[in-house]
Amino acid sequence: MSILPLIMPLFILAIIGWGFAKTNRYLPVGWSKGVNALTARVLVPCLLFLGMYRHGLPGQQSWGILLSFYIALLLLFWFLYFVQSKQKERAPIALAGAFSNLVYVGVPVVSNLFGEQALSYLFPIVAFHSLILFSLYYFADSLGNEGKIQLSVLMKPLKNPIVVSLLLGLIANLIHISLPKMLINTLSMGARAALPCALIVMGASLADISFKHGKWQVVLILVGKLLILPFLVLVLSHFVFAMPIRITSVLVVMASGPVGINAYVVVRSNGGDAPTVSSAILLSCWLSILAWPFWLWVIHQLGTASLGGI
Repeated sequence: MSILPLIMPLFILAIIGWGFAKTNRYLPVGWSKGVNALTARVLVPCLLFLGMYRHGLPGQQSWGILLSFYIALLLLFWFLYFVQSKQKERAPIALAGAFSNLVYVGVPVVSNLFGEQALSYLFPIVAFHSLILFSLYYFADSLGNEGKIQLSVLMKPLKNPIVVSLLLGLIANLIHISLPKMLINTLSMGARAALPCALIVMGASLADISFKHGKWQVVLILVGKLLILPFLVLVLSHFVFAMPIRITSVLVVMASGPVGINAYVVVRSNGGDAPTVSSAILLSCWLSILAWPFWLWVIHQLGTASLGGI
């Protein structure tokens, strides 16, 4: 069965958000900032808290999931860093090539392709993703620049509602707290609104960034993000840590998604090569439509079992 009918509605919602942000005709100016704040601080945390509360971590497989994804991520980050000749381009390109849009794209795609229960494989990665990659970025950027790692910035992920909601949901799951049904129903209503709002906001965010032509660094980022990272995750997950095919599929789909928009925000605020990163974000959003079917086909060709109903 083709996965395009499953992922195209997600991109249509993103296009709708992009269109509203470009025209400013049908919604008030600045609407996307309010919707983004509501989505990031309320709706998505509701979804992630409930998911972690209901399903918890995937048992002994958690370490395999984390190691499969983050070993691959670290290898790619430092490869992209050292392959650059110009110091000022190294950290931004390494960050963009390794930073995935796990929340606004990864969560909806995984949920649509594999079902809500598969989100439990994504939760451990989401919890540490921004903290690890932003720490790597500032550390790498400080090398040779007599710069200082901005500890205040590195602590921001720990205050992020998304990370906090995951941690609270995990605690509630581990100590078996029984939440009132009324609270569960309220959180469920917010969770149901999270995915469409996240996609619309992501599309609106793309309207604020631009594409710059003629940079081979953009190609390098795209090759790293859509080909090298998922390949490394596939090898580590399937061959090294012997993860079940369902988990391998989720990890590879997450790894082969588009570059996260926050990479552009961080690089721009730090005075890095923001145009290159913005170009990679735009192109990776469209190319991921091809990357996901390709990688799922590769996994299927390994002769493994079902892909969670796909």
